[in-house]
Amino acid sequence: MIVMAASAASAHSPYYTQIAKIRFPDGQVGEVRLLHGDGIVYTDPVRPVIVDQQWRLVARGPKALSMIVSCNDEHRCLIVDLWQSRVLELDPASFRQGPVQPAVTGNSTDHWELESGDESWGF
Repeated sequence: MIVMAASAASAHSPYYTQIAKIRFPDGQVGEVRLLHGDGIVYTDPVRPVIVDQQWRLVARGPKALSMIVSCNDEHRCLIVDLWQSRVLELDPASFRQGPVQPAVTGNSTDHWELESGDESWGF
């Protein structure tokens, strides 16, 4: 007799990596954060989110399977989707005045609503 036990996949909360200061085209400095979701079976999807100086969400990028942020000392940043070999560029004309996002301390912040869905803007 063979007995098989199945266990439910446990999802983890979205988490941030590569948090950095980013200079907007108008000269103001905000913050870029890579927000990782829960891929459960595959790699965790990742999307860039941009907040302004008051931590209001202004841009939410498309999801990707692999992404990096590289910034210089003047906060000029490249946001690169490694899977599709493309650089994401900010589009301030499509920035939105979103809700205030909490400060990021570690990876304990829960942002399911921000991570879910396919809509993106500001890029």
